Amino acid sequence: MALLSTPGSVFPCRLPLLLSFFIAVPLATGRASLQLLQWNPHWHCTAWNVNGCRANAEQKLSAMLQDSDIDFANILELEVGRNSLPATWAEINTSCAWDSMALVYNHQRWRPASSPGAGVAGCMESGSGPFIIQQFDSVRSTGPGALNSNFDLERLVIIGTRIPHPEVFAESLVSDQTSGLSEALRAVVNATRVDRVVLMADTKEDPSTPSSTLGSYLGMHGSIVSTSLEQTCCFYDGFLGNSTFDRIIANFGSGMETVVLMGDPIPDWAQEIQPGTGVKGGFHKPLRGVLLLGNDRRVAGPSKDGAASTSTPAPAMDVKMPGDNIGETRHGSILRSDMIGDIFIGLMLMFVTSAVVFFGLRLRQHSQRDPSLLAMRETRQARATDVEVGARRVDGTAV
Repeated sequence: MALLSTPGSVFPCRLPLLLSFFIAVPLATGRASLQLLQWNPHWHCTAWNVNGCRANAEQKLSAMLQDSDIDFANILELEVGRNSLPATWAEINTSCAWDSMALVYNHQRWRPASSPGAGVAGCMESGSGPFIIQQFDSVRSTGPGALNSNFDLERLVIIGTRIPHPEVFAESLVSDQTSGLSEALRAVVNATRVDRVVLMADTKEDPSTPSSTLGSYLGMHGSIVSTSLEQTCCFYDGFLGNSTFDRIIANFGSGMETVVLMGDPIPDWAQEIQPGTGVKGGFHKPLRGVLLLGNDRRVAGPSKDGAASTSTPAPAMDVKMPGDNIGETRHGSILRSDMIGDIFIGLMLMFVTSAVVFFGLRLRQHSQRDPSLLAMRETRQARATDVEVGARRVDGTAV
C-alpha cells in the first residue's frame, strides 16, 4: 500500500518508510542523564515526629521520586519500606544501631547485579556510618525512557552512605574513618570490573574539602563531577553556609546539574523541635543531581588532589508542589536537557514530514497537468487494457 502514490505518480513515498523514520528517531534520542537524589530528613523526624514529620517525609519522598523521575536515591534515617515507595521503585536497607539508610532504585531501569562480590553493606565505625555499595545492570528498554544507546551505560556502581562526624569537628573526614568504605569500594570494583561509580552521601564535609578530593580519596579514579556545594544542613543551625554536607559525586559524565528540592523557609512539618526542651532537629534539605551522560570525560588514574569539582547549575524556578505547606518551594529546571533535545528533534521531524507531503502533492499536481506525462499515463492505461482483453480471450471469456 502506498502513500501519495497513484498510477503514473512520480513520487512513490511509501508508508513503511515514514513509519520507520518516526520510530527510529525517538529511540535514538533516549535518556541523556541520570536523575539522582540525596536526602537526610534526620532521625529526629522519625523519633520526635512532631507535626507528623515522618508521614509528611514519606509523602515528600514519594513525590520527589515520581516528579523528578529518579534513577537512584540515598535516603538516610527515615526507615524506608516497600510500602512507603511508589510501585516503580525498590530499596536495599541497612543500619548501624540507630543509624539507618536505604538505597532506592528504579527497578524498571536497573537491577542489582547478583554476581559474587557485586554488593556489600557495612558500618564505618561501631553503631554509625552505614554504607551500601551495589553494582547495578541496566534493564534495557525501548522508547523515550530508554538509556541513550550512544552512551554505553550498561553497568555502574552506586554508593549510598552517611559518613560519621569526625572526632575533631573542624577536621576533614578524609581520614581513617572512611577507610572501611574505600576498601569495600575497591573490593566491589575488583569483583565486578565496573569502575563507573556514583557516590550519594551526607559527607559531613564543609567547602574546604572539594568533592574531587573526597572522590579521589575513596578510590573513584577518573575525572570527578559533582553537585555544587549547597547549604542543605541543618535546621538546628539555620542552614549555615559551611554545612555543605550533602553531595552527589561521579567519576564519569560530562557534568552535573544541581537542584535543591526545598526552599526557605522549610515546611512546618520539617521544623522539628523536641517537646519540653526546645532543641531543634537536624533536618536536611533534599538535593537532586542530574548527571549528564554525553561526552564521557573519564580518564585513567586519580584526579588531582584538591581540584575543583565540575558543576553545572540548573535553570531554577519556584514551583509549588501539591500538598506542600506554605513557604515550601521546589527549585528545578522545567525542562531537562534531554527533554529539550527530544522536543527539538520532534519539531524537526514534523517540519521534514510536512515538507515531504507538500512537495509530494505539488509533484503529483504537476504530473497531472504535464501533457507529456498525461500521454505517457494514457499509453500505460491503454496497454494495461489490451493485456486484460487478451487474457480474457485466452480464458474464453466474452469481451
